[in-house]
Amino acid sequence: TINFAAPAFALLFVIQALLLGWSAIRGKVAFRFRADPFGWSGLGIVVFAMALYPLIAWRAGHGWPSAPMFGVAPGPTTIFTLGLLLLAEGRTPLHLVVIPLLWSLIGGAMAWLLYVPEDFALPLAGVGVLCLVLWKNRRHARR
Repeated sequence: TINFAAPAFALLFVIQALLLGWSAIRGKVAFRFRADPFGWSGLGIVVFAMALYPLIAWRAGHGWPSAPMFGVAPGPTTIFTLGLLLLAEGRTPLHLVVIPLLWSLIGGAMAWLLYVPEDFALPLAGVGVLCLVLWKNRRHARR
């Protein structure tokens, strides 16, 4: 084990999944691409998480079979989730951003300590998406 707090982080990811599922079931959030800065940013972040992140890990020496992949490893899954939240129709519920933002900051700090180059993108994605979500929600509120 690298981190004694891993079970707590796993619990946070389960809570995030439940929040996303509950929001979708209740019809509070739907995901669609729109050709605006938020849609293009969200799409770019999703593509990064699914394709570029594993390539960076592979180039950093993790080897292809052990490269962290979206849906399995927390880093690319967090980045994917952040990108997906930019694709939310209308306002993005801020409570859905909290856990991925928190993990992006924790994971980014661990990336610097353990030198995990592919995770250097985590804090950038977290803070960047938070700024874009706030801008998007403000823009949507004006309408």
